[in-house]
Amino acid sequence: MKVKFSYFAQVRQAAGAESEEVMLADGADLAAALAEVSARHGPAFRTLVLDDAGAIRPNLMVLVNGAPAAKAGGRGLADGDEVTVLSAVSGG
Repeated sequence: MKVKFSYFAQVRQAAGAESEEVMLADGADLAAALAEVSARHGPAFRTLVLDDAGAIRPNLMVLVNGAPAAKAGGRGLADGDEVTVLSAVSGG
């Protein structure tokens, strides 16, 4: 199945891309999808997105089709879904 990923803030910088389409195994969940894109983009990306146990970092916002996704990452994905990943931005 094909899933579109869009990246914002620090995650975009680490990915080196604004967006991409990723082919995933049918039935893949959000955690598996983020592990896949983390493997593609290397350690800097992985450190921003996943903790040492492979869980989604709590300071990360992940949306699936515009709706917030649970941090556990167990949400199943479907062909054509859009995943948005953005890191918290601080400042004033």
